[in-house]
Amino acid sequence: MPSQNLITGSWNASQALSTSEGLFTLKLRATKDQPLSEVLNISSRLTAQEAYGVSDEIMDLKLSFSKTIVSDQARLDQNQPNPFTEETLIGFYLPKAAQATITVRDVKGALIYRTQGDYAKGMNQVKLGKQELKASGVLYYTLETEDFTATKKMVVLTK
Repeated sequence: MPSQNLITGSWNASQALSTSEGLFTLKLRATKDQPLSEVLNISSRLTAQEAYGVSDEIMDLKLSFSKTIVSDQARLDQNQPNPFTEETLIGFYLPKAAQATITVRDVKGALIYRTQGDYAKGMNQVKLGKQELKASGVLYYTLETEDFTATKKMVVLTK
């Protein structure tokens, strides 16, 4: 059923959740410009749509949507694939066109790789091959711009 874009679940506990506590979180990536309230819903198609309180009373079950303004900030994504044997892609988002530097260091902090370039506003990717890194094991890559720095871990496997 994965092609039907359905998720099912069931959860129970002996005590109530606090009002500020959420049961779970979904992280979604939009494929078109459409309000979530038009594409997400709760139904009994796979699992019965029901909820009960700690005293077995029937409770309302609903999704709530709020307008949240997402700030346009730089972001460094996890390299894909990770771990890798031959090559990997490092993705990052820039809120405006900028010069950026990507460095890769080993666990001791020694510089293994460095590239600098002018990157466009939006999503960008840098492809790294094992032959450019000439290293294996745990490495750390950093994206640095004039006003942003972030570091993530990658693993290079030997064949």
